[in-house]
Amino acid sequence: MEKDYQNLDAYLDQLENESVLDIPNYLEHGDAYYTLGELKQLFHQWRNQYQMYQRLIQLFIFISAASVIWIIVGALFYLGNIEEGVLVSMILFPFFLVFGLVGCLFLYFKFGTLSHQQDIGLSLKTSILKKLDELGSQRNKNWPRDIY
Repeated sequence: MEKDYQNLDAYLDQLENESVLDIPNYLEHGDAYYTLGELKQLFHQWRNQYQMYQRLIQLFIFISAASVIWIIVGALFYLGNIEEGVLVSMILFPFFLVFGLVGCLFLYFKFGTLSHQQDIGLSLKTSILKKLDELGSQRNKNWPRDIY
């Protein structure tokens, strides 16, 4: 029976760690409840999300911009009297445009704006540097200030 409680305690600790180490929780409660290691973990998590956000927003903007190409292709098909090509390009134009715009909207509602993401990163860096200063004043004044 005691073994079950040990497994349950380990499981509860795992759940607590997983639920605590997320960015919305950090934004809601601040850095007071986090250790330096947890803040570094959050920073790396944020950096990965930020890089993914940047790549995806570029992709969706490119897809939206590429929709204009289908109008040009359709005009070329029209000049060449290829009706099927005109039809296909006129179908693909709104598809590319809507897909890119919906992708951008999805990212906006999931992650917020680019400046909001940058503010989160700055807040995490500031919190890490503050924790390093607190630990440095307790232990060693020459601690490295590198947070990566």
